[in-house]
Amino acid sequence: MYFVVLIVVLVLCVWSWGKMDYDNDAWLLVSIPATLAALLMVLMLLITRIESMAGLVEFDSVAQTVVTARTNDGISEFELAALQASVIEANMWLASAQYWGDGFFDPLYPDAIQDAEPIK
Repeated sequence: MYFVVLIVVLVLCVWSWGKMDYDNDAWLLVSIPATLAALLMVLMLLITRIESMAGLVEFDSVAQTVVTARTNDGISEFELAALQASVIEANMWLASAQYWGDGFFDPLYPDAIQDAEPIK
């Protein structure tokens, strides 16, 4: 749905720039904001996608660190507390990304986020 709206807005922007009458300022009032909106939509798509992929890589690294720490018997209480705080932050990020990635904003988030399980 999001991509269809984006494509329609981009086509209308290109069409409006081609049909613009320089003697009439009405096209400027429509085409410039529409073009800026289309560019912002593309930027939002790219930035959200990149940020969510980076967050997923960070989430996986925390999960691997937890697995390694659980197999290490010589870990101190302070290291365990710091690790638990990292687990809580990673699980909070995952819950937020899964919430926003379900529904209308689904194209902005990769499917791997919906498939990820919280760290236990």
